[in-house]
Amino acid sequence: MIIIGSLLLLIVPLIMAFFVARYCWRQGWCARLALVAAAALISLHTHAYYFPDQPLKDRYAATLLKTSAYR
Repeated sequence: MIIIGSLLLLIVPLIMAFFVARYCWRQGWCARLALVAAAALISLHTHAYYFPDQPLKDRYAATLLKTSAYR
């Protein structure tokens, strides 16, 4: 029973996200833009939830400094 519940928690959101993304993609450029904006906001919120002490811009800047050719 626990395995079925775990699979439902993992698979159902993926299936729903697939259908929402497919629907938005068929609606035109405005819906595509809204889909990209929603995905970006969800990503930012998730990052802020998991890493509350480290703002995203600081982490991005540190990554750029590590990979920069001008060191």
